[in-house]
Amino acid sequence: MKKILFVITQAEMGGAQRAVFELAAGLKDRYEIVVAAGEPAGSDELVSRCESAGIRIVRLGHLHRAIRPRQDIRAVFELRAVIRNERPDIVHAHSSKSGIIASLAAYSLFPSPYSLVYTAHGWVFQEPLSPLRRLLYLWMEKIAARERKATIVLSESEKKIALANHLGSNASLVVIPNGVSCPPKMFDRDRARAEISRLIPIDSSTRLLGAVANLYPAKGLDTLVAAAGIVYDLYPDVHFIIAGEGPERKKIEREIRSRNLDEIVRLIGKISDPGQFLPAFDIFVLSSRKEGLPFALLDAAAAGLPIVATRVGGIPEVLRDETDALLVAPDDPSGLAKAILQLLDDPRLSARLAVSAKDRICSSFTLDRMLRETAALYDRLLS
Repeated sequence: MKKILFVITQAEMGGAQRAVFELAAGLKDRYEIVVAAGEPAGSDELVSRCESAGIRIVRLGHLHRAIRPRQDIRAVFELRAVIRNERPDIVHAHSSKSGIIASLAAYSLFPSPYSLVYTAHGWVFQEPLSPLRRLLYLWMEKIAARERKATIVLSESEKKIALANHLGSNASLVVIPNGVSCPPKMFDRDRARAEISRLIPIDSSTRLLGAVANLYPAKGLDTLVAAAGIVYDLYPDVHFIIAGEGPERKKIEREIRSRNLDEIVRLIGKISDPGQFLPAFDIFVLSSRKEGLPFALLDAAAAGLPIVATRVGGIPEVLRDETDALLVAPDDPSGLAKAILQLLDDPRLSARLAVSAKDRICSSFTLDRMLRETAALYDRLLS
């Protein structure tokens, strides 16, 4: 049985971590799977999920999300030692930092005894960073790309960005969208709202608009808070819930307080399996400035929720504007609020979009497809 070594920077659950878990769990009967995860002092949710599924874990003590030159050099040699010990046939890195570290480890083992695959969950040099940091990340991606046998991107738009920046060839850049189970594992609406009511005070008449996102600048949650203020002026029965955690919490809390929205916009923190709570929401909102193809959005569509989302990353390729969802420009609170109000004002439109989105996701963006196309890529590289 061929061996796949997945490498991920953090074990805190996010899109990249979910992709690793879904691939590892879904392909463990076909390949021998090992997951190497960094940030040992952080959240261990990915680790616990893998261990529960019988997937072996290796911890990388020097691999961290932040750029730390001395630690990063140690991370390269630490991963190199893991690769020498595990002797994988394919190393599959997820997230920008682990992708760069894995490429440098491959350079140090030249000629590489394995095939290196990288999944770009959105290009980090597209994030709201300083020009110098964006240039640095782009430069590092260019160096790392030379050692990769294949780079998986989540959409055609992400592939175009990669080609324009010389991060691979048309043949080496492979589009494999994220996929989800249909129907997703979730509570019924009454149970979901009952669970939410344990976290915040709501009643049966409260309309809930929900977002599931780790609290990072790229998620545009300040835009969502600003839009919430506009919506609340017209719909005082509407409450906003943001499920997730991250370094932007204090900044977002200040934004909420400055707009006197403490009782309207609630940060409920990290919850396990947030998809279970989706039926509690009347509308799902995604306000990101940058995305690859977010699992939270796919889950919301598969759960049959009407959606307002920003027109970034692979989202417009998956959800068609005014057919499956309402799509707006990023960093536009008034545009986001206008789309939310349109759905609140027109229940028939909301229902039509929700049905169309669910049909589209459950026919074309399934977990089975993601597993099948990834396995086909592995087998091509192994042949």
